[in-house]
Amino acid sequence: KEILQCYGFSSGKNSLGMTIKASLDDSVKAIADGIVASFKDGCTEGDTNCDSYGNWVLIKNNDGLYSFYAHLNFRSVSVQVDQQIKSNDEIGKTALQRFLPLFSKCRSVFPHLVLF
Repeated sequence: KEILQCYGFSSGKNSLGMTIKASLDDSVKAIADGIVASFKDGCTEGDTNCDSYGNWVLIKNNDGLYSFYAHLNFRSVSVQVDQQIKSNDEIGKTALQRFLPLFSKCRSVFPHLVLF
């Protein structure tokens, strides 16, 4: 997959992350063993009640760090809170989701995954 953008500082916090170009409904897999800390899986494209991340999964990795997977497809999250996850387990599917305002220059025109 093609990495389109890397982050080193986001929302006033130090964070490492990237935007990865994908195809619609590509499998999103965990990058490390851990436990599901939280998730959101009810946002449809353009839903104004959702934040800019749309559907997402937050995993507390076994090393104590967290991995955050955003812009997942509606009802594609396949994990539950407190579920043990192994590296390479599927946790959801990619989407073409645009939760940013219509006037935003950051609106996506292709499916992608945001990983922090």
